[in-house]
Amino acid sequence: MPATRLEDLPNELWLELFVYFTWSELHSTWFQWKLNKRIQVLAEVAQSRVALALSSMSFTTYGQCLHYFEHEHPMIAHRITSLFLNESALSSEIIDRWLENDTSFLPRIRRCTVYMDLINRSVRSNVIFLIRRHASILRRIVFYFNRVDRYYVIMQRVIEQGISLHTMQFIMIPGKEICFC
Repeated sequence: MPATRLEDLPNELWLELFVYFTWSELHSTWFQWKLNKRIQVLAEVAQSRVALALSSMSFTTYGQCLHYFEHEHPMIAHRITSLFLNESALSSEIIDRWLENDTSFLPRIRRCTVYMDLINRSVRSNVIFLIRRHASILRRIVFYFNRVDRYYVIMQRVIEQGISLHTMQFIMIPGKEICFC
């Protein structure tokens, strides 16, 4: 019996496998490696189907972030389903663009995770505003805190604004610095 190679797997199995990759992982591995033309074509098909997470960690520089919003975002905005905010400058850019463009910027956003102690005051204020504005499409919001005062302020603003989503989590991590190393 001949040995089976990875390239011999059927197309259906490759498409199932690619579901576990993010859009950027598919792009940075299967497209850049150029190992097999058939697998590369299947990765392109899969890439057009995967849901995306928009994260301030997705960009290494502010310039890369701006390039993304000006050139790539309009083509894939409809596939972004989650937002992850954990850095001030890039999170601020994401929020500002969302405020400018309203629902067309993130038309299918369903989840938002916010590390409140890693973003600036402006972003914190605007996140609450955006959550209220998009409560009809958002399903889950998760706030992480390591400062009790911010926990109470955000909780109070959510209650005052009458914000209600399917799932809301306020997670307090006392005594630990939140860090992405």
